[in-house]
Amino acid sequence: MTDLELDAIARDAAERLSAEMCPGLPDNVARVLGKDDGIGSDGPSDGGDLASLIVAASYVGYRLYADLRRRTDRPAAVYLEQKLRREMGIDEGLSDDLDRMIEAVVDALMRSGPR
Repeated sequence: MTDLELDAIARDAAERLSAEMCPGLPDNVARVLGKDDGIGSDGPSDGGDLASLIVAASYVGYRLYADLRRRTDRPAAVYLEQKLRREMGIDEGLSDDLDRMIEAVVDALMRSGPR
């Protein structure tokens, strides 16, 4: 697992959510990752709560996906989503935004998770 792989998952999820939630979300995630490509930042914590949550969920999700991959070639997305929700303490239906964030992270993991 490399930082580039983890960053790509967080960036992908942010990009997918930007149209419906916040156009600046990809930039905010870049700030949280501390790799803002010249965007300008006061530090790695600058970027907002949602961006920080996306990064955290991406890191936790990546670890869960890698663990599931040791047991099966292709973990089921629904099972990964349940495990990620449980690990993050986010119950389904708690918030539409949180539901969309979890779904975007799981989708990004399923498309580009560890092989």
